Amino acid sequence: MFKLDIKVEAGTVITGLRLLGEAIPGVTDKQAQKYGEEAIRAAPNYPPPPSNAYQRTGTYGRSFSLTGSPFKGGMRLATDAVDPYGRRYSSLVGGDAAGLGQWWRHKRTGWSVFFQEALKAAEKMITGIEAEITSVIRGVGL
Repeated sequence: MFKLDIKVEAGTVITGLRLLGEAIPGVTDKQAQKYGEEAIRAAPNYPPPPSNAYQRTGTYGRSFSLTGSPFKGGMRLATDAVDPYGRRYSSLVGGDAAGLGQWWRHKRTGWSVFFQEALKAAEKMITGIEAEITSVIRGVGL
C-alpha cells in the first residue's frame, strides 16, 4: 500500500507570499534602472566623424534620459536633442520610438538605432528580474 500525506503550512506560505510581494517592486525597479542606464550608454555611441573638419557637440549623447518606475506609471527611456536653431533631431540620428525614421546619412555612418538598443536592454532586464525573483522566492522559503 502506498500512502502520501501532504501538509501545507498556510502561515508559512502566506508569510512567504507577503515577503515576495513586498520584494518584487524593488527588484523590478533595480533591474529596470540598471538596464535602462545600459541602453542609454549604448545608444549614443558616436561613430567616427565623417571628416576631420566635422565638430561633434555631444548634444545628442547628453539628451538621453531615464525616468519613472515600472510600478509607478511606467518607465521612459527618451532622447530629445535640439540643435542651436531649435530643431529636434534625435529621431533623425537614432530613429523614432518604433525604430524607424533614421536619416539615411546617419544610418550609413554607423549610428545605432535607439529602439534596438532599448530592446536589447529590455531582454536583459527581463532575465535579470526573473533571476532576482527566483532568488527572493528561495530566500523567503517558497
